Amino acid sequence: IMKLNLIEMNNSPKVSLLIRNLNEKSNLEILFPILNKQDYPNFDIIFLDSGSTDGSIKFVKNFTSNFNIKIDTIKKEDFSFGKALNICAGLTKNSDYLIAISAHCFPQSEKFISNYVKNFKNYDCDILYGKQIGYTNSMLSEASHLNSWFDNDYGIKNPSPFSNNGNCGYRFEIWKEFKFDESLTGCEDIDLASRALHEGKVIAYGEDIEVSHYHKESFEQVYFRYYREAL
Repeated sequence: IMKLNLIEMNNSPKVSLLIRNLNEKSNLEILFPILNKQDYPNFDIIFLDSGSTDGSIKFVKNFTSNFNIKIDTIKKEDFSFGKALNICAGLTKNSDYLIAISAHCFPQSEKFISNYVKNFKNYDCDILYGKQIGYTNSMLSEASHLNSWFDNDYGIKNPSPFSNNGNCGYRFEIWKEFKFDESLTGCEDIDLASRALHEGKVIAYGEDIEVSHYHKESFEQVYFRYYREAL
């Protein structure tokens, strides 16, 4: 069985999941067991923490995983989404695909990673993002907002640059060519997609790679998040 697993791993593209975290231990306790059940044989986790004080790093270090985890840290004052993702991607080794997934986004299928790879091949695309829906405890406003962004009209989305790094995949070479703008306070995903589309790259909205997206935020935090994205 081990020999068959090694053959399957060697024949499968390498996938790295990029996870950024700040005080999301309760979400990691949901996310990591889901990742442990993934049926894809060749993936790892790049985990970047930006100053958590809730025991997040300890949880990740002590988690009994079926996959390799590489942990790094960044100072909270040095954080931007683009910089965090560039650091994560730079820590990968021999990866074919990168999947940016937020610590508060939970895959809905054990074939989440397998279906990502399948969609990349079927659409022959460079950037691939997936559907996001509300979580059980999501506020109605957030769930409605996600429903307005993510419908069931799957396929190639050129010339639209819309994407979302809560649940978005990239061919490694695309990230290497364009990288994320570290100066932006938000929308680093749409910025990279815009530049890639300008150069003739292909972006697609993939099937069966759905996640539930959960923010447990005060109204002040919600305001700040939209303000940051507006900037």
